[in-house]
Amino acid sequence: MTKKILAIDDSPIVLRSIKSVLTGEYDVILADDGETGLHKAKECRPDLILLDYEMPDIDGKEVFTTLKLDFRTENIPVIFLTGVSEREKVEEIVILHPAGYVLKPIDAVQLKKKIRIALSHCR
Repeated sequence: MTKKILAIDDSPIVLRSIKSVLTGEYDVILADDGETGLHKAKECRPDLILLDYEMPDIDGKEVFTTLKLDFRTENIPVIFLTGVSEREKVEEIVILHPAGYVLKPIDAVQLKKKIRIALSHCR
C-alpha cells in the first residue's frame, strides 16, 4: 500500500517541487497554509508530514504542537522544511524533536532519504 505524505508549505513552488519529486513513490497531499494542513492531517491521516517551519498566520511550530496534542495525529512523524539555516533557528526546530528537518532549497535525494528513515521508525 502506498504511503501518504502531506506537504504543508505556503510556497506554491516548494509544493510543486515536492509533488514532482515524490509522486510515483508516495501519494502526495498538498496544503498551502497551516490551518488547511491541520484539517487535512486530521481528515486524511497521512503516514508522514512535511511541514514548513516559517509560514504566515499559523507557523510550523504551532502546527507541529497542535498535531502532537491531538490523539488522531500525535504519532504522525513530521519533517520540518526550512530556508533558515541560522544555528538558533535550527536549535529551535531540534528541540521540538521532529522526525527530521530538511533545508531549502530542497535536495530531492536528501528529502527521500529523510522520508525513508522517518517512515522506517514508525508504526
